[in-house]
Amino acid sequence: MDEIKAKRARELKVIGWIVLAIILFATLLATYRSNNPAGEPSTTKASKEQTKKLTEEIQDPVFARIFVEQYLRNSLRDPDSLVIENITAFTHQFRNGHGYYAGTVQYRAKNGFGGYNRERATILIDAYNENDIRIVQQ
Repeated sequence: MDEIKAKRARELKVIGWIVLAIILFATLLATYRSNNPAGEPSTTKASKEQTKKLTEEIQDPVFARIFVEQYLRNSLRDPDSLVIENITAFTHQFRNGHGYYAGTVQYRAKNGFGGYNRERATILIDAYNENDIRIVQQ
């Protein structure tokens, strides 16, 4: 009888440790997923609506021109000298498993010596964060 009680107590102890390990693992997994910056973007209803809104805006040529012009002006030494000559429509692309809107812009702007340079740049706008803008080639 004492042997059976001791065996049952050992089994309950092992089951308790297993349950504790599962709870600890689930907590660590949830913490990792919430703090993982390289994880997949959120697919909540709000983020889907925000992505849809950005898609509609960036595909509008007027909005794309204003968006790119504002970004370029912020990166120039003489923002008032910016003259956009041509801008292509932004298209949705994937790079390294992440969505971007890519477009090409040709523009002129003053350099440090007062002369105008003509530049061509490919601009990537993050599909999930419109504040993440990159010039990938000039």
